[in-house]
Amino acid sequence: MLISQVNNIKLDWLQYPEELIPGELNMLPIRLTNLGNGPVPAVIELSGIPENWGVFYSGQDDSFSNIIQLGEISELSAQKDVQVGIQVPKGIPHSLLFDIEIRAIPNQHGDDIDLTDNYISATLVTKSVRNLSLSITSQIISAGIGNSTSISLELQNFGNVDEQDLQILASLGSDDYLTPFVAYLSIGNTGLAYDLNKYHPLVLEKNSTRAVRLDIVIPSDIDIGSNIDFDFTLISTGNEFEPLTHRTSIVVDYVRETTLGLSGNNLPITDDFGYLWINISTISTLDENYQVTFSLPQSWGLICDSEVIGADGLSVNSAIISSIYRENLILCEIINDSNNDLGSVNVTLSDSTGNIITSRNASYQFVSTTKDSTRMNVLLIGGIVSISGIVVILSIILLLRHNRKENDDVIEMTPQISGPPISGPPISTTNIPVHTQSVNHNATNQVNEILTDPPIPETGLPPGWTIEQWQYYGQQYLDMNKRQ
Repeated sequence: MLISQVNNIKLDWLQYPEELIPGELNMLPIRLTNLGNGPVPAVIELSGIPENWGVFYSGQDDSFSNIIQLGEISELSAQKDVQVGIQVPKGIPHSLLFDIEIRAIPNQHGDDIDLTDNYISATLVTKSVRNLSLSITSQIISAGIGNSTSISLELQNFGNVDEQDLQILASLGSDDYLTPFVAYLSIGNTGLAYDLNKYHPLVLEKNSTRAVRLDIVIPSDIDIGSNIDFDFTLISTGNEFEPLTHRTSIVVDYVRETTLGLSGNNLPITDDFGYLWINISTISTLDENYQVTFSLPQSWGLICDSEVIGADGLSVNSAIISSIYRENLILCEIINDSNNDLGSVNVTLSDSTGNIITSRNASYQFVSTTKDSTRMNVLLIGGIVSISGIVVILSIILLLRHNRKENDDVIEMTPQISGPPISGPPISTTNIPVHTQSVNHNATNQVNEILTDPPIPETGLPPGWTIEQWQYYGQQYLDMNKRQ
């Protein structure tokens, strides 16, 4: 005789629920019992809530999907307690009603013989939730003397009630610096400034956040090692929750100051090229890396330290060597190959993160009627210098031949190519002969005159200059400073 399996699953509440709390995982405890004569898997189904709400199931040991295995009636596993979890999103309004129903039906071996006990239901109401918080309660940051520093945090209302009775209080002070600070406090994007050391009313809508920002200028006369404290407090006028507090401690532990100086030719310029001296002065306890970019009138060109400058500009490293005070001096040449004789050059200085530090302009006015290209300009200068060198070489060779005929003394000459260093301004190279021994007193004086002119100032070479740079460009330096 064959006995068929009979399915009969019963479902009960372990604790009848009454409410749903927004922003939390609400657990509904139920019990499944197998009253049939064989083991059976049961499928649990929940209805009556929005589809975008999360639903989770967990048993005594672990979480599972929506299928749970029940043993036959004589086994302990015939009865199992289950938690049905409903994740209610933050900000769901309070006092909403939801009629939910939970069903448990067999998944194998036929239908249930008694469907009246396969489901349970309940009417749940969303609870009023007040959930205020601050995104950050405390932090320590560093700042530099003379720099601007910002502090940011968020006011968070994850509840489902519009908070109408809030007040804020912010203060800024230091035991190491007694003079009031220059600071600006803002909340949200209203553009309003809030006074420090004063209570201000605030409304925070349900399920919303509001940004709090303090901008402060660190005084230039504050000592390194000083501490500045920013305190922020959120309270309820009805004392409905404990005050929420925040503190940021600003440690003034470095100096960082950069200035950009520009200088150039006296105007107007009678040539097709002008000079631009860039001076980057740094006072910093850190190694600094700068990016210098330029904006030029159309068809104007720029050469700095013998390199043609493109859209990316040039990089400048200012590392600490022996002092926090240092300077970077850059000589650039403005090439005007157009008919645009009047314009300005914009120089922008940025830090290693791309933040603009400062920007300045230098104006130029050209009156030259002949516009040669940059290549022709360089070749012309190089040609003039080369011709001078050839004349000197020929003079020395004639003198050598004359002495050889009179004294039968053969003197070997070894020409050596010299020119401006790589870091110098863009001037073409020329050949200057150097002799292993003196040949003629007058010829030697001519060579020495070339190598030592122009005269070196009494204060020595300008900072960063080499003797080779001075031989080629010292006269331009002297003329420029004499005019200025």
